[in-house]
Amino acid sequence: MAFVCNNCPYAQNPAINLKYENNKSNHLLVFQSPGYDEWMGTNLTTSGKRIPIDSISPHSCAARMRKSFSRKNVSRKDYDIAEAVCCFPGKLSSNRRDKKPKVKSINQCAVNMSQLLSKNKYLKITCFGSIAYDVVNKAIKIIKNWTGPIPTHVSHPSGRISNETLDQSY
Repeated sequence: MAFVCNNCPYAQNPAINLKYENNKSNHLLVFQSPGYDEWMGTNLTTSGKRIPIDSISPHSCAARMRKSFSRKNVSRKDYDIAEAVCCFPGKLSSNRRDKKPKVKSINQCAVNMSQLLSKNKYLKITCFGSIAYDVVNKAIKIIKNWTGPIPTHVSHPSGRISNETLDQSY
């Protein structure tokens, strides 16, 4: 699926955005945006394929989700996985955290998300973090006559969420 990035402050020419992971699932997991490793194509578990939540960094959302998948005895292949904002928003200078995506990119990526949601008929959509939830809800408003599921909002996996709550959230 080709994403349109005309109005995005992160747009590059050519566009380098993270690919949506289509495992032909009826359950979509949506995360905020790519982390540094996924964006740079370093420290990945998938040999540089640049897919969502794929860092080996022990403090990353990806590491937390791998552990959760293992505890639940499931695989990432059981889900379709997407990033709400397709491009890396950068690092905060004060610590190891990533910047929050800009509003303009959130709005543009909602258009892209609406294409993804229109193309696939999901039975469940789980949004990790408020930005993911915001983008998905904006995307649903773009779609005329949405009949899909109401998205579920869950705390971001790298935030203050217990393993038990994380495991039960999707």
